Amino acid sequence: MRALKNRFSRYSMRTKLVLSFSVTIVAVFVLVMVIINYFIGGSYRERLLHSATQSYDQAFSYLETSIDNMLYVSDLIYYNGDLQRILTSDSFTGDRNEAEQYREFLTLDNVFSTIERNESIYLARIFIPDEIRYSNNFRHFYPISQLAAREASAAFALNSRPGPAY
Repeated sequence: MRALKNRFSRYSMRTKLVLSFSVTIVAVFVLVMVIINYFIGGSYRERLLHSATQSYDQAFSYLETSIDNMLYVSDLIYYNGDLQRILTSDSFTGDRNEAEQYREFLTLDNVFSTIERNESIYLARIFIPDEIRYSNNFRHFYPISQLAAREASAAFALNSRPGPAY
């Protein structure tokens, strides 16, 4: 402490005044900044936590709604009478004439288009046997060979019940 006092006493009066005023101004400035940070920081932290909580709740609600919507749409597709009648018929092969396949296509396309319109689904599709003429439609119908080419289809096939995928 004595060394500091000796060092300070060696300076000129002008330097002593500048240092003493500077130290007091900086001290007051730091004190004001700490007080402002305390009051504003707490309020800002509360608002930030509130905003983060709202964002999480909104994201969770959106995800939950999307999953519920997908389940609902999958039930609509699964329990659709026209779709079940066509897909479970013994004549659902590529051996039928083109007119009959075209009527089937129009019926099934209407089912999927209606579901997309009414349930705000971007793209509803189904995999059907490759030999059916409209299996390469690539809008609502995909060939089942493309499903087999996917990596996830092997795990799906292992966990599925035996029989056709449609």
